[in-house]
Amino acid sequence: MAKAAEESKELVNTGSSNAPAFLQERINEVEGMGNSLNAQDNTTPFLAILQNNSPQLEENKPEYVEGAKKGMLFNTATKQLWEGKTGVEIIAFGFLHVFNEWIPRKQGGGFVATYDMNDPIRNQAKPREEDGKKRGLMLPNGNDLVETAYTGILFTDSPMPAILAATSTGLKPMRDWMTLRNNTLINGRPAPSFARKYLVQTVYQENEAGSWYNWKISAGDWVSQEQFDRAFKFADLMAKGEFQIGRPPEPINEDSKDDVPI
Repeated sequence: MAKAAEESKELVNTGSSNAPAFLQERINEVEGMGNSLNAQDNTTPFLAILQNNSPQLEENKPEYVEGAKKGMLFNTATKQLWEGKTGVEIIAFGFLHVFNEWIPRKQGGGFVATYDMNDPIRNQAKPREEDGKKRGLMLPNGNDLVETAYTGILFTDSPMPAILAATSTGLKPMRDWMTLRNNTLINGRPAPSFARKYLVQTVYQENEAGSWYNWKISAGDWVSQEQFDRAFKFADLMAKGEFQIGRPPEPINEDSKDDVPI
């Protein structure tokens, strides 16, 4: 197959010349907030991408959602769908980078635990090899150790917070997004993650191992004051450890390329 589709490396440094007055007045209060925070477990809706083998596409499975197609964005709680090309507008209010331990699907699957990126368990993990190819990390007990990036988000048309979770090939778009966020400045200072709206879309990719849909995220307009205040509340909760991410959902990105849960 063709090599993986090229991902845009262009990052925009969004200056402060057109930032609303209220953001410029409050930047000292919220400088950089929401771009790298810690949190514990809880339950929250997740925004995910439907892949080739996602159970939401299969009519005979209980997870089936009418109208679901591969490449769509999916809210695990409300079951709402968005076309990947059209996307959905969100506001980011927090970030968490962890390792999740999962029982492999071939052994029945299931979530085990979440670990900090600096946890010594990382030193116990070795590359899992299948068919001569490396497929993530494996612990001595045979479980998968999956690097996961969580972003706390708000949909601009809904009061419900959610989590955007990315693993494997989805981690690069998250790094690009974080760089974009950290280069958004107000009066020369790093803006909080919730100063701007972002458009989340999906993009088709393929290589010799298979095909899948990945995240595509681009910067939008500045938020309104009402959106800023709402996101600020969730960012503050997450910063204090009072906004808990919760147990990850059962795998819905059953991607043939990466045999690990999202």
